[in-house]
Amino acid sequence: MIARRIATLLFTSVLLSLSGEGITMEKIHATQPEAVIFLELAASEMERYRKTNGIFPVEWYLMDITFANGPYRMTDDGIRPKKEMKNIWKPKNCEYTYKIKSANKDGFTIGAINRDGVEEYEMRQGMDTPRKK
Repeated sequence: MIARRIATLLFTSVLLSLSGEGITMEKIHATQPEAVIFLELAASEMERYRKTNGIFPVEWYLMDITFANGPYRMTDDGIRPKKEMKNIWKPKNCEYTYKIKSANKDGFTIGAINRDGVEEYEMRQGMDTPRKK
């Protein structure tokens, strides 16, 4: 009986850990700019969505994407896009705002807009890395 209670307690602890409660995701020390990392991730998720749905997503919330600049908890607001954000999303603590400029069954274009409102990077379907403007 005691062994069963211990096993149940351990299983519950693992579930709480996997649910993101109390887990802090650390910032990745990357050599590439935030916008490049994000746009490459977003392009990958857009391709995954198209394979399932036959068309590229026109709004961020349709994708299974999580992103933040810096440490975060899986329960933090702003690390996943909300429906009301539509095609424009600024993830938590990010320098850039990201926009799905166009998307349909044939392709997509996404961009990274800096704090001055100027698009600095763009990525289209088929590109390996974003193009700096």
